[in-house]
Amino acid sequence: MYRKVFILLLAAFFVAALSGTASGAVYNERKGEVYDTIQGALDDCGPGDSIRVDDGTYTENIQIDKENVFLTSINRGAVVINPVDPNRPVISVKAAGVGIRGFNITGGNDYGIVVNASNCTVSRNYITTAGGIKLNGSSNSTIIYNTITSGGDAIDLINSSGNLISRNIITLR
Repeated sequence: MYRKVFILLLAAFFVAALSGTASGAVYNERKGEVYDTIQGALDDCGPGDSIRVDDGTYTENIQIDKENVFLTSINRGAVVINPVDPNRPVISVKAAGVGIRGFNITGGNDYGIVVNASNCTVSRNYITTAGGIKLNGSSNSTIIYNTITSGGDAIDLINSSGNLISRNIITLR
């Protein structure tokens, strides 16, 4: 009897492991804490923290409002972020010095990333949304090595100057 239960539990474990996860773990490297959501880790972080995101699919609209936070995926493109509200940006940055690297941002009817701050870096992301990246009132920010598939503006600058935009691959659909 116990052997049958063990075999059934083991089989269920392998089926679950092979079918993927709804989301992975999110790590705050300075604090050594683990979170279920990206926004939860960002809400609990301090200026200068590095947030690393494990492979998986996350359904969130993310807002970064703490300075000098670095948000990165552990494996480039293996972290998918879909918005809860597709009519809002998937990631919104409202603090200076933020870095966003290595995500697969999909499904929005708005921009994938909106930066309303200066000295930010957006790099090595795959963005497939209605609009790609928007810099609004941003200076000295860097947009580099992103792959953007957009139905509208791929990279939009409003009241922004002194930014570096280089080596991005853009496809308009």
